[in-house]
Amino acid sequence: MPPRPLTIDHVILDRDGVLNRERADGWVTSIDEWEWEPGALHAIDRLGRSGVRISVVTNQSCIGRGVATRTDVDRLHREITDELRHRFDVDVDVYVCPHVDDDRCACRKPEPGLILEAMRRHGSDPGRTIVIGDDVRDVTAGTRAGVGTILVRTGKGRRVDPELVPHSTIADSLAAATDALLGTEAATSASTHPLVDDLRALTAVLVAAEAGLPDAFDRAVDELATVLGDGGTIHVIGNGGSAAQAQHFAAELTGSGASACRAIALTTDSSAVTAIANDHGYSEVFATQFASLARPGDALLAISTSGRSPSVLAAARRARSNGHVVVGLTGGAGHELVAASDTALVVPSEDVRRIQEVHAVCLHALADALVARLVRTGDAS
Repeated sequence: MPPRPLTIDHVILDRDGVLNRERADGWVTSIDEWEWEPGALHAIDRLGRSGVRISVVTNQSCIGRGVATRTDVDRLHREITDELRHRFDVDVDVYVCPHVDDDRCACRKPEPGLILEAMRRHGSDPGRTIVIGDDVRDVTAGTRAGVGTILVRTGKGRRVDPELVPHSTIADSLAAATDALLGTEAATSASTHPLVDDLRALTAVLVAAEAGLPDAFDRAVDELATVLGDGGTIHVIGNGGSAAQAQHFAAELTGSGASACRAIALTTDSSAVTAIANDHGYSEVFATQFASLARPGDALLAISTSGRSPSVLAAARRARSNGHVVVGLTGGAGHELVAASDTALVVPSEDVRRIQEVHAVCLHALADALVARLVRTGDAS
């Protein structure tokens, strides 16, 4: 299906929880405290290249409360907008409400004052403008300004009941919302049916993953096919749902009928797992097994939705330090596993369910690709 024509030419973004990670202990008031949400930079780049004007409207009551000065906040915004201009040649205007609730101003969301000001300054048509935020007040402000809205499930959006924003669109992240705006079907209108909501949320992540995963997938196929073709074995690890996926992947390979497809899940031997956990601590359950079972040329396939599992990281780091190929599967916050892997497939989401669902797709495709590669090269008999 060809992309739909772009009907939005002005996107107005909330800041904290949409562009950057919120701090649990207070406000982000300096560049040292700023951490981009996964996929946010790429989303801004795509919107800019598509000719969409970008504004940011943010409540910063830290100014009214005396936690930070307007100079502090403006300096941070200059540094961020300078970075975007330098990296992507994208100009972003930032509109700040410095007030607290008791000021009863017209600019603090859920009031629409700053959204209307951004639209006035750009001469924007309400029918071609959309507000993207992570809180009910963002959606309310957009609705009061007469524009469409998208609620993203990052920041506060993870805790928002969709029934509170019945006329808003739901997306997993700014990246997924951008996919929808630029012609994909990534985000869709909110539904009151939980299955429909989950299916739509999964679709958003799948569309976002389509852009970033294929290159890493191809590298993983090359690396693991070489291991299998040279007579090696793929050892697969993970905890909880990822343990089930490790076993599923190993079964796909060993059950393929191709003798070269040697794979073993290190999650299945309960005696080994419990003995190692009892004697050495749970963080050693995979690293110790791999050290005992692996032979030169074997590979480790490490699955962790968070990318921070101590048992998975210990095995990955030790395997890689000993010269074994390590392929990781993780989610958008899995930086530690990415660093411990030769190649990592990173799902652009921090929702465990969505990550595991996309991992299942990746593992099926990976098993199919490996069997096909070995049959094509004559290594499978």
